[in-house]
Amino acid sequence: LRSPDFSLLKLASPDIEKMLMSLQSGISASNFKLESQTTESGVLQPIDLEIQEVVKRERKKQRNRIASSKCRKRKLEREARLENRVKDLKERNIELNAVANALKQQVCDLKQRVMDHVSEGCQVMLAHQSRMSPS
Repeated sequence: LRSPDFSLLKLASPDIEKMLMSLQSGISASNFKLESQTTESGVLQPIDLEIQEVVKRERKKQRNRIASSKCRKRKLEREARLENRVKDLKERNIELNAVANALKQQVCDLKQRVMDHVSEGCQVMLAHQSRMSPS
């Protein structure tokens, strides 16, 4: 295990942590594999596989805790980004609705001006209307 987060790993149980420290000499730096230890008399003693499994499980649990924590953090960050996007889009929608309403009002004003112009007897408009109406 050579991840940058490995230094963050702490075993949950202090007893396991002590056990790991006592077995430190049996841990290979490259792959953290427990090997047999040599006693003072030079006789090899097998490492207790149960202890090895406990250490392995504790490390896995801790890696999982870190991964879960990172996942929750990413989820919160994503939700915050989405909330900001919703806020921005709502503001943009309000702005666009205001522009649309202003344009609708402008169309109504222009239609009214055309109607007033025709009612005042504009010859151009009357000629145009007579050409457009079917005879």
